Amino acid sequence: KNDEEKEFLEAVCHGMLSLRRMAEKFSEKAKEMLESETDEECRHNLSLIEETAKRVPWEAPKTLYEALATLAFLRTAFGSLEGAGPNTFGRLDKDLIGFYRSDLEKGLITPEDAYRLICHFLLIWDCHYDHDMIMRGYADHELENTYTLGGCDDNGDPLYNELTEMFLRATREYGIIFPKIKCRYSKNSPKEYLDSINLAIVNGTSTVLFQND
Repeated sequence: KNDEEKEFLEAVCHGMLSLRRMAEKFSEKAKEMLESETDEECRHNLSLIEETAKRVPWEAPKTLYEALATLAFLRTAFGSLEGAGPNTFGRLDKDLIGFYRSDLEKGLITPEDAYRLICHFLLIWDCHYDHDMIMRGYADHELENTYTLGGCDDNGDPLYNELTEMFLRATREYGIIFPKIKCRYSKNSPKEYLDSINLAIVNGTSTVLFQND
């Protein structure tokens, strides 16, 4: 390796270790807050943070909660270190469905629990946004924060699963604007999926972007 390559690799290692330390500090703060917290729901949430942040995202997530926490942490952490977070969370219904179904099979979660986690995940980002801001320029209402639903699975079959509908439902019920949804569709997409993504237009909102596969 030449000096420039070595310097780059060292910088990458320092950055990764910084991310690990940032996560550990979340764990330590949650543990500190637990000492005086008496509300049972708050204690449950703080316990999850304390345990999860010890490992994730340095280690791979094992549950839906940990996977969502990984996405939330990395977008915020990258933004703090680099000045700009990732533009998209990727294909959430495709990438997270394995965690959800594994949690269900193990009895770690119910569909209602999963829906609540998804709502909280989306509200984190929407709460950064002023819905009543007067639009003066073309990009005043643009946060460059998106994710993708639908499209095809690894076998080329139309993708529409439990999480697809949960993300769409949460967006409708809580009036989520950001992150915006990019919905992929084709002539083979299920009618239930097409009807669900069209509800945004039917209800007079335009928070869904349509992409023809």
